[in-house]
Amino acid sequence: MASNRMRRIGKEIADIHADAHSQIKVEPFGNQDDVTHLRGSFPGPPGTPYEGGTYNIDIKIPTDYPFRPPTMKFETKVWHPNVSSQTGAICLDTLSSAWSPVLTIKSALLSLQSLLSTPEPKDPQDAEVANMLLKSPKEFERVARDWAVGYAGAPAGSADNGSGSSLDDTRQGAGEDSLAKYDGYNKNLIDRFTSMGFDVERVVAAFRYVGADRRGGQDYELEEGRMGDIAARLLGESPIRLVPHEWAFRRCDDSDWQYCELDHINCAMAGAFWFDYEGSVEITNCDRFVSLAPGESWSDKVG
Repeated sequence: MASNRMRRIGKEIADIHADAHSQIKVEPFGNQDDVTHLRGSFPGPPGTPYEGGTYNIDIKIPTDYPFRPPTMKFETKVWHPNVSSQTGAICLDTLSSAWSPVLTIKSALLSLQSLLSTPEPKDPQDAEVANMLLKSPKEFERVARDWAVGYAGAPAGSADNGSGSSLDDTRQGAGEDSLAKYDGYNKNLIDRFTSMGFDVERVVAAFRYVGADRRGGQDYELEEGRMGDIAARLLGESPIRLVPHEWAFRRCDDSDWQYCELDHINCAMAGAFWFDYEGSVEITNCDRFVSLAPGESWSDKVG
């Protein structure tokens, strides 16, 4: 188990290092040999008060990762309703109830970057910041920008969000032209991912792949788990195989073939773990499986 966990963490770190496009970075926090305590970083998303800054994240990997989420908090001070202005603690479902073993360190960091673009003052971590955003949004953006300059190294002066109305704009519907260009999805919904550097066509394809609801072209807040699925699809991570068939598999510590009937089985990482959607079945060695069509006998396949 421990070796599988360390192998997965090592592969995730290697994937991040190999992907310059996302601008996500990660490194050991202190001891270079300890990959269970990491420091991640990402740039502030464009068109927000955080643009131009770099935000560092303290990451601790639990012993039962990936079946429990990493513990993350902002090292860089940030003025945001879902992040404590004092401790850096984060209110984000992806890092708690919405975590799934198919998510990764990189997709979690991308979710944090996206959170800076889409604050949720009605579900705050910092009530003072949330109250300012709700009552004085322009003052909120001014303070958030001051903190970005003072703590995150953003350049002095106004960000590209101009008059300070960007937070309101992200919640407005798009016109018919945008609906056509974005395949019926709201432009603002897609732009939360294009702002990370992905092109529109690729984001729209990812939305279609995960079955994201168009809701008649209206803007809405994606569930955190859905955001993670989209991010993972965009980055080509953790191939998820949804197989509505029966499967036969062999446990690595048991020479006998075991039979398992599930609606779906997901592969979190090739060669690491097989598990059902709830994480209740865990099998190492992803290459040891036999696919059975409905009505087909597994004994015919494995003898």
